[in-house]
Amino acid sequence: MAETNKEKTFRYQNPARGMFTKMGEAVETKKVYGEPIELGDKKVVPVSKMTYIFGGGGGTAEETKEGSNLGEGEGGGGTMFVRPVGVYEITKKKTRYIPAIDLSVLFLLVGSLFFLFSIVDRRNSRKLTKK
Repeated sequence: MAETNKEKTFRYQNPARGMFTKMGEAVETKKVYGEPIELGDKKVVPVSKMTYIFGGGGGTAEETKEGSNLGEGEGGGGTMFVRPVGVYEITKKKTRYIPAIDLSVLFLLVGSLFFLFSIVDRRNSRKLTKK
């Protein structure tokens, strides 16, 4: 007995829907702006940056002539990073933002400048020795 398209059962569920739901629940203002910390006459509010990376895939299931399911599959995954970027300092007179120094960027910048200066120095020393 042949089944019509309406009678076919597809078990496919989009894995991205579950990931979006879970990551949406993780997004809160409290995770970006921390709880205020009181230090004497000032308040300090930590600020962070949230980064999401995710992916997903899926498949379908169709019945074969023998009545078994064929071709079903799905998958997905993701991660979330939270990185401090600075603080807001709140006093009676003013509010100011103080950025956090990202040491990895600082080391990359210093290393790049050192490399660039070493190349320029080599070229200059070769020009002097040729004269």
